[in-house]
Amino acid sequence: MISAELSLLSICFTYPDLLPKVRTLVQPYMFLDIKNNTIYNAALDLYDTGASVDNVTVSSHILNNKKLSSKFSNDIDVQDSIMNIRDVDAVVDNFKDYTGIIVKLQRIFRMVLMQVLKSKH
Repeated sequence: MISAELSLLSICFTYPDLLPKVRTLVQPYMFLDIKNNTIYNAALDLYDTGASVDNVTVSSHILNNKKLSSKFSNDIDVQDSIMNIRDVDAVVDNFKDYTGIIVKLQRIFRMVLMQVLKSKH
């Protein structure tokens, strides 16, 4: 099963002009997979500087930034993660569905985390 995170990132790579709209709905911390979180952050960084956003530029940005690349086990891990996104054939018309799933999962994660923390006290 392809995750909503990968699908949304695929859309961001294919249609980077949607990044501002996606950003209003999904913040980087909402990505539960730290690698996807890092890739999304890199895409936003590039977009904010006016650079091209695609699998090559995002990969290069991550590899050239020690803070970002530290979220991956090695350079090949970065490339594999980017390739997984590139291979997703996401439907742009469904991007709001993907963002909704990410937001919902983040809320559930936060709720469970709060319950765990409360049970420890």
